[in-house]
Amino acid sequence: MTIKIIHGSLSPSKVAAVDRTLLQHFSTPFTLISIPVDSGVSEQPRSLAETVRGAKIRACEALIHGKGDLGIGLESGIAEFPGSRSGAMEITVCAVFNGKNYALGTSAGFEVPVPVMGDIIANTHTLTDGFESVGFIKSKAEREHGEGNILVKLTHGLMKRQDQNEQALLTALAQLNFPDLYGYNT
Repeated sequence: MTIKIIHGSLSPSKVAAVDRTLLQHFSTPFTLISIPVDSGVSEQPRSLAETVRGAKIRACEALIHGKGDLGIGLESGIAEFPGSRSGAMEITVCAVFNGKNYALGTSAGFEVPVPVMGDIIANTHTLTDGFESVGFIKSKAEREHGEGNILVKLTHGLMKRQDQNEQALLTALAQLNFPDLYGYNT
């Protein structure tokens, strides 16, 4: 039997991450379709709760509209992070939905710099807008690649947005690896 997996985004870094991760993860045959869905949250989620909600909505909408067996939603956002200078980290959350239960996972995160966080709050900007406002993003090409370029620049090319998406999906898939332990199928 072939599993039909529907991914709720057409973002190139998300599509590549889901494709690569699922090819490594599933030993059973599957079909993967990526479709555009609305996350139902703001353009720049500013809490962990809003980011999780966006991932869950994407997974649910993908499953429903794609008529699949599993729906996958990835959402990036800013989450409160006590003890950090700015009080906030940028992370990616993944939700995998089977029509009954959600499996959630997260990526590694990076601290949002204090001046960027200040700009985001003061001007209701996105993360990319904030990094552009403080001069970290300077060219049109950097702007077009937005958050993907930010992470590449911050890590001197050692990590990219696709890596974050893969991490979030892998940690969500852990629940499918051990459904009894997590109560995923109950």
